[in-house]
Amino acid sequence: MQGSATTPDDLIVLLRRFQILTIYQITSLLQKQSSINNIRSKMKRLVDSGLVDFQFLPRTTPSGSTPMVYSLSSKGLKYVEGMGATIHAPQRIKKMLPLQHLLDINDVLIASLRLQSAAPEISVFEYRHEKVFKQNPIRITEGSYLCPDGFVHFVLSPPYGKPGEPMGIIWEVDCNTENADIVIREKVRRYRRLFHSNFEQVFGVPAICAAFVVTQGGETRVKQLVRAAEQELERFPDDSELFLFGSISPTDMQPLPFFTSALWLQPFQSSTVPLIERRF
Repeated sequence: MQGSATTPDDLIVLLRRFQILTIYQITSLLQKQSSINNIRSKMKRLVDSGLVDFQFLPRTTPSGSTPMVYSLSSKGLKYVEGMGATIHAPQRIKKMLPLQHLLDINDVLIASLRLQSAAPEISVFEYRHEKVFKQNPIRITEGSYLCPDGFVHFVLSPPYGKPGEPMGIIWEVDCNTENADIVIREKVRRYRRLFHSNFEQVFGVPAICAAFVVTQGGETRVKQLVRAAEQELERFPDDSELFLFGSISPTDMQPLPFFTSALWLQPFQSSTVPLIERRF
């Protein structure tokens, strides 16, 4: 959409794809950060028309403003249905954690989509939002399922891979709310089973990894997650390269270093590695 006028339908489609967005996320997706006032005016008109709802992030400090978050209204969802798009039931998320978690997921996916602008050798073939997996959880065993926070299918070219080489990253956004010794170990266990079964059929890529992005708790939380993964992978150390952990904010860092700088920890390793490394 960069270089062309942004239409109301463009904005509505973005909200359908990402469920909720701030004005900063919208302008980042459109690559029109310098046109934020113009985009904000267009969003206001959509709100006034009843197609878009807004709410503010709950306050976590005694003073100061909180970001406005946009989502499709019931009327907006019906409008999208008229466009022939698959829609999801409207959901007004009021609690801070789920709302912030969704925004964090969107930040990671937006960084993935913006990566090609900085590195044309890395393009996005497909991405899936958490809401897709919630509607269609991945079956691991009878009664055991996985619902990733996101997935991106990248296509690499030199120097990051062979021409047209596919690579998948499964995203887990960690807000430091889940018990590492129980929940995270179980996630690692289920991902390991998936990686040794039908992951290529599920994701359409022959190479994949799971990246845990820590948004709350910093390096202390990263160490907790790595330790939990090491306990789970103690008998399977060769699988450690399939899991990466980092306290890295995609909003505070440009997409290229987020993906290609050595910032991520793997179980049983003392040195950090990139998500996507230069190989040629």
